[in-house]
Amino acid sequence: MPGAAGQACSCVFLHPSSVHLAASASVLYDDAATRPDFCVLFYPVISSLPPFGHTETTQRLIGDYAALAVSDPERLAREQYKFDLHKHVTADTPPTFIVLTSNDREVNPLNGVAYYQALAASGVPSELHVYHSGIHGFAFDYYKFNPNDWLGEARDDFFVTLSRWLSALK
Repeated sequence: MPGAAGQACSCVFLHPSSVHLAASASVLYDDAATRPDFCVLFYPVISSLPPFGHTETTQRLIGDYAALAVSDPERLAREQYKFDLHKHVTADTPPTFIVLTSNDREVNPLNGVAYYQALAASGVPSELHVYHSGIHGFAFDYYKFNPNDWLGEARDDFFVTLSRWLSALK
């Protein structure tokens, strides 16, 4: 599922009990005591609408898009807005580290950029790291299975950068 993991994580942080992604995910962030301390998103799907929304993920979250557009357009609009996650960022959103690649052909990289902009506008500590190349879901152990390593030397940079960011949260 392209970007679905990123969408699920973002939803948990922004839409506590109202998100029906999984029984456990829907209750993870009901109050301040259960709010995550931080979030790390890889090539996330953030929007459900054009110009960069990911229709496939949105359909998985809200159901038959076309049928809903005919039978209940108001509900469709509410659901689409709910999953336009960059519109729901507040100062209480957990610090977030976003990683993506500029040539991702599955999920438009502008999803992560829009989320970062919303985080920055709300004063949420965040970082956005855009690597020049790498397939969607670039898997950090890919080099073990294929000599055409997508990340190459950037892999070490990523781990150093993420480690630094996590250490700064303490």
